[in-house]
Parts: sequence; C-alpha cells; structure tokens
Amino acid sequence: MLDRRARAAGCQLALALCLAASAARAEPVLVAGPEPGPDRPPAGASLLDEVFPDGLPFPFESVLDRLRGIAGEANVQTALIPLGRSLQRYAASPDFFASPRLVVAVTGDGAAGPGVPRLADRLFLGYQPAAEVIEAITYNAESGRFEFQEIVGYGEATAVASQPAERRVCLVCHQGQGPIFARPLWTETNANPPVAARLAPLGASFHGAPVAQTVDGLEALDAATDRAARIPLADRLWSEACADDACRAALLAAALRVGLGATAPAAPPGFDARTAALWPDGLGAISQDLPNRDPLLTWSDGEDLETTGRLNPETPRETLVLWRPGPDGFAAAAREIAGQLTPGDLRWIDLALRETRGPGTTLALPCTSTEARLPTGGRETRFACSARDNRLSGFRSTDGSGRIEALALAGQPPTPPFPLPAAGPPSARTADGSRIEVLTIGHDAADLRLVDDLAVLDRRLAAARDAPALAAGPFPRTAVLTLLAELLGDTDG
Repeated sequence: MLDRRARAAGCQLALALCLAASAARAEPVLVAGPEPGPDRPPAGASLLDEVFPDGLPFPFESVLDRLRGIAGEANVQTALIPLGRSLQRYAASPDFFASPRLVVAVTGDGAAGPGVPRLADRLFLGYQPAAEVIEAITYNAESGRFEFQEIVGYGEATAVASQPAERRVCLVCHQGQGPIFARPLWTETNANPPVAARLAPLGASFHGAPVAQTVDGLEALDAATDRAARIPLADRLWSEACADDACRAALLAAALRVGLGATAPAAPPGFDARTAALWPDGLGAISQDLPNRDPLLTWSDGEDLETTGRLNPETPRETLVLWRPGPDGFAAAAREIAGQLTPGDLRWIDLALRETRGPGTTLALPCTSTEARLPTGGRETRFACSARDNRLSGFRSTDGSGRIEALALAGQPPTPPFPLPAAGPPSARTADGSRIEVLTIGHDAADLRLVDDLAVLDRRLAAARDAPALAAGPFPRTAVLTLLAELLGDTDG
C-alpha cells in the first residue's frame, strides 16, 4: 500500500513538474497572429491587382505569359495536382486527371531598382479549370500582409477581376497567413512519375504549364513558400525592432553591407535591449509546410480525397522560430532586410556606389607563384601573397579567369572566396565592405586598390534619418530604393 501511494505521489509530482515546464516553455511571438483581419485590405492594393489592374486575361496561358515577361521564364514555376487537399479538390470529379489543379509561384525576379515591382515569393495562384476558379495569395506591401483573393467565373474570353476571399476560411489551412506547400518529394504533384503518367493524355502542356515536371522545379516552388513566410518577419523587424528612424537608417546600412557581401557592423545603441524586451523568446511563424502525401496509395478511382491527422492541412501545425534576440540579433535582422531586395536591386546599388568618391587604400603584396599543367591540357598559376597581416591566395588560368580562395586583411574577418576577374557587378568586397576596385596579380606581386564607398552611403543615410522611407511600417522596398537613388545621385563624398 505504501509503495502504491509513493508511486502515485511520484506520478503526481512528475505530472505537476511536466505541467509547470509546459507553462514556462518559451514561445516566440507570431509575426502573423491568428486574427484574420478584414477581408479587404486596410490599405494599398495586392500585387496581383497591380500586375493585372484590368483583371486576369483569359486564357490562363496569357496570365503565365505576363508573369514570365516580368519575372523571367525560369522564375515562374508550376505544379499540377490532380488529387490535392485544397477546397477545390472535388471540382474535377469524377475525372480528376482531366482537370488537375494548376499551382503557380513566382520564384525569382527580373526587378532592379525602384521602377520595377518585385514578384518573387509574393504571388501564388491556384487554378482549377473545371470550377472556373483561380485562388490567389498575393502580397500587399502597404498593408504588410498577404491578401487572399479569388477569381470566379474564369471561363470567358474577357478579363475577370479578382475579389477578396473570406480570410477566416482561408486561415483554417493557411495558419501562418501565407502560402503553404508540401514537403519533398511532392508526391501529390506531376513531379511524381505515376501521377505524371496518368496526366500524360493532357499532352505536353496544360493551360500553359508543362505536364511533365521535375523535382528541381518543385523545390524552387517550395523554397518560395518558405521565403514568403519570412516577409512578415522582415516587416516586423523593420517596424518595431528599432525605436526611431536613426536606428532604421543603421539597420538599412547594415542590410546593404550584408547584401553586397560584407559583414554587418555592431548593433546601434538600444537595439539589443529593445528587442530582448519585446521578444524575449524570438519571433516565429506557424509552419507553412504540409507533410508529403501519396494520394495514389489510398485512392483508386474513388471519390474520397479526405485526409486526417498530420496530412490534413486544417490540423494545427508547429510554430517555427525565425529570429531571436542576442549577440547575432542585429546581423540576423540585417540579413532579413537584405533579403527583401532583389539580386538586381543589389547590382543596381553596386553600380551607383561606383560613382561615389569614397576613401581609397592601395596595398602591394609580394607573391610566390607556381605553375601547374591541368588534366585538360591547359595551365594555371597558383599564387600566395602576403605582407604583414595581409594575405591573398588563389589561382589564375592563362585566359585571366580564376579564383581568390583566401583574402584576409589586417583587423578584418576573412573575405569569402570570389571569382576572377573581380570587376562585378556586384563588385567583390572585403569583409568591411570596401570595394575591390583594382586587383592585379603578377608573377611576384599583387596590387589591390580598395574603395570604402559604403562609408559614404552610411553617412548619407545617417543624415537622411527623417526620410519617409525610414519610418515605421512594413519594409518599403520601392521607397527605400528611391531614397538610395537620391542619396547616390550626389557623387561627392
């Protein structure tokens, strides 16, 4: 009896400790909470409505053509899902493979500079021809949220306007208020050979999308949904991590350094303390990943497409920590802001920086060189150069191409490897952000000319701290690029 009571008391104590630990478990603040908000945006317009102000043209190939024309052919990925988990899953019954749902994601950009909109990771479509319905998840930069829209009656030879969907219904599955997609190997889609085989009678193309798809294409689509989940994170950091415009100017300057290949500087005063007080357990989002599912394992020309447990998109999913305060908090925030600029934006900024008259430094490093014959029959020169605490090493082919494998300058972290020639854009830069304007490597010496053009931009951003582009709110890419165009239009340091 005593042993039984002791065991019972021990179980109760263990349960109490477990409940206490659960109550004290760290939970990040969600960047997009459970409240759906109004169906219509509180401000601004969705990217879909900006790209198609007169409605979506018919047929759907015209929609894909316009997106490909803006973002680039390789940056518009599609998937065909005949036996899916969306609200439209029964629309093609009973011949599901005759009208698969066509999913579209813009995964990359042709955008560069303030005059071109950014589509990557911000525009997702799901078209079900049998239902004549297009469902859209599309970012609204002014409201700082993804809009859920639908185009109903999409079956006529005229453009059809979008309308807001009922957000509370959408968020049952889209729990992070953004796009969702399955994890690899995407067995529901036409990247699965048995599914693709049953879709083969459709021909080579279905409403402008390839019927045969690769895993690489689906990986790009999945990665776009992952990056989309971080857009509200960047907006939250930009708007709230800093107490004033001066801090946001420093955050933007750090983001530009990171985006151009340099390291982020130390956090401005008050940043670490503020973010630790606001979000002691970090910022997070509900996972946008659904478990992979093979519908052919349970479906055999029947009607039942229902899923249960983890496979059901309505089942609550885990919360992922996306950012934490701490020693790397400011650098991590700078990386998130840098990610809101396109590669073309950064090349455009780099070209504009070349016109500034930043302070310069010249280094001459003695070198030792050895030549080697390559298996292809060519020759390459390997070099190692050093002077005091400056070191440079790499190789160069007879055509002038090659690679800097190690560059370490006094008082700086090592610079990541970069190819030769180093002209860019974007320019090769040292860890502190200095542009390598000249890099000449001879048989016995290397000459470097470094220009600290980012120091010029730092000063100009600090002086522009009252600019509207640096105000609190969602990260304003267009306004920020317009501000940079103004600041870099003056070439005086």
